[in-house]
Amino acid sequence: MGLATAALAAQLAATGSVTAPSDPTTIVGGEATDGCAWPTVVSLGRLCTGTLVHPRVVVYAAHCGDGFSSVELGSSAAPRHVRTVATQRCETWPDGFLPGAGRDWAFCVLASAQDDLPIVPPLMGCETDALVPGVASTLVGFGESEVGYGDKRSVTTRITSLQGDEVGLGGEGLDSCEGDSGGPAFIQLPSGQWRAFGIVSYGERCGDGGFASLMHLATPWIEARSGFDISPCFDADGTWNPTADCDGFSAVPEDGRGAWSSGCEQPRELASQTCGARFDAEGDVDAPSVQFTDPPELVEPGIHGIDVQAQDEGSGVHTIRVTLDGLPVEAGTSWSDDAVFEIEFSGGEHQLRAVATDRAGNSSDTTITIFVSGDADDADIPEGQHEGCDCRAGSGHEFTGLVLWGWMFSFGWRSRRSRRTCYP
Repeated sequence: MGLATAALAAQLAATGSVTAPSDPTTIVGGEATDGCAWPTVVSLGRLCTGTLVHPRVVVYAAHCGDGFSSVELGSSAAPRHVRTVATQRCETWPDGFLPGAGRDWAFCVLASAQDDLPIVPPLMGCETDALVPGVASTLVGFGESEVGYGDKRSVTTRITSLQGDEVGLGGEGLDSCEGDSGGPAFIQLPSGQWRAFGIVSYGERCGDGGFASLMHLATPWIEARSGFDISPCFDADGTWNPTADCDGFSAVPEDGRGAWSSGCEQPRELASQTCGARFDAEGDVDAPSVQFTDPPELVEPGIHGIDVQAQDEGSGVHTIRVTLDGLPVEAGTSWSDDAVFEIEFSGGEHQLRAVATDRAGNSSDTTITIFVSGDADDADIPEGQHEGCDCRAGSGHEFTGLVLWGWMFSFGWRSRRSRRTCYP
């Protein structure tokens, strides 16, 4: 699923359709999953695969794009799936993706939480010591197989290499293939606990092995941009610092028993202690305090820094989250007890709400009203950009750049197939 996505996107933009490659190579090895096995592995528009790592967050590969309005859950891709969940938004790593450089990172925030499904969290902190060549890894996805595309399948293979921000996986007929892009690579720790550590990215011919981006390196960016804590046992830098949510992970994600209608009841872990002591919330029932520090009552339209402070005498402040008129704001979550949020205001009256949550899950909130005078002065908008139009004259460099990009893609990347975007 890595490189082919760029070509796929270009073809979609140019023609509005996708044609299948001739004589697609199919994966050798693996087996179809049953029922509720690997329930957090999702299908993205019959193009890619993703992983639910938090009830509201799906992680997948940047080369798949960000145009997904929903994800599908079940043992088969649409239209044979069992659950469709709308996305609130999707975002890809802003610096782009190049094979060999890693960082094939993307995420979608779901419009509704999937609280009934047992999560396999990202591998973090001291747990990453388990990533060594030769260790078993399980790949799961909806991509091509000996029997076609669309069924969720799993294959157990091995880590072959660690190269910077990437991990080599598979080979000798045990591999991922087209349509598995963005899907997870799982590892079982010596303690028996399961973790997601890889985001399937690209490779050569299916069956010969490929590469995945490392999920724990993406965690700080995903948490900062999504506003959700996808590593509840660790801080974003890998420091062991568990919350009350460091508990109840799927202990047997490959277990196909249970029913989707009741949330795929799989055995759950006890409170995790892989890199330190378990979280102990005993006696912590008091919510943190939270307040806006010297908030303005009247401001001009535009971006203003709003300072929010929280205090907690028990387990400590975990997050401060702000909303404007009931809606989340960009970068509206902080993992500190004192934060300045850059918020854009338009003219009129606005309600600004701050919610502080401690590590035990207790929360409190406060709301203020801010008045914004009038609308922004249109005279400040540069000439040629009024009414949302950017009327810059072309110099011809854009065309030259596209030709050069196309030449680089066809010549330099042709042998490195996407691992693996599907061509339905």
